[in-house]
Amino acid sequence: MLKILTLNLHTYQEIDIGQEKNLIEFFEKYENIQEKIVQFIMDENIDIAVFQEAAQHRDMDIIEEKFGIKIKRKNYIKVLHELLLKKNKFYEYVWDFSHYGWNIWEEGLGILTKYPIVNFESKYISKTKDKFSIYSRKILKTTLLINNKLVDIYTVHLNWVRNGFENEYKKLINWINKSSNSRLIIAGDFNINAGTKDYEKFISMNVKGEKLTDVFYETNRYKIDEPTIRKDKFNDGGRIDYILVSKHFRAIDSRIVFKDNDKYGRVSDHMGLWAKLEIIE
Repeated sequence: MLKILTLNLHTYQEIDIGQEKNLIEFFEKYENIQEKIVQFIMDENIDIAVFQEAAQHRDMDIIEEKFGIKIKRKNYIKVLHELLLKKNKFYEYVWDFSHYGWNIWEEGLGILTKYPIVNFESKYISKTKDKFSIYSRKILKTTLLINNKLVDIYTVHLNWVRNGFENEYKKLINWINKSSNSRLIIAGDFNINAGTKDYEKFISMNVKGEKLTDVFYETNRYKIDEPTIRKDKFNDGGRIDYILVSKHFRAIDSRIVFKDNDKYGRVSDHMGLWAKLEIIE
């Protein structure tokens, strides 16, 4: 079995940085939220966790490089990695950033995984590559060795329909068709509401000659539009986060997590999406 989590982390926005005395106090306070995510990963024995709006502050010191990418102190994925290490849980991690948020946050994508990382790539799929535009979007491709088989994990945070979703998704498919093996998972924030015409359009597209399975829909046929983002002045709510899998995986179970009233509670403006998959050889 393979257990997966996807979660949009909200770029360190769950606490108002302007209300804290300094960055150190801000990050110390934020660790309470990050501990909830770590506890979930441990309780559920998550194998792969992918994240969007995973940020690092531009003014923090560089502490290491991963695949040539500079990782700064309090990088969100690095913090999760370190908190897990303190609990004797080792996960590999990678991260890259797409654009600046609020001119101070290097906002991007990341992954934590129990499995060896064989290869890592990231590339822009949006029309713009301007790091100071929120419409600049990257994809992470992480190749893992799982049960002696190579599996490609694509971590995505795509634009809204009006800002280029369709072209971005087509670029992703082209990338997959050219370079991926048939064992693949696409997970993340698609910014497309489930059950809409735009959803039906992208979910029906062939990838490597097959239609991918929407894991949540496959296991929750009567909850197709259960929201994964909270309704607020910026969002209407809806299910916009997905885990899509190729024919080499069977959807066993899936649920929305980090709800206001569950064991872990809110950690972001998004809820998380959890899935259990059976690997089909």
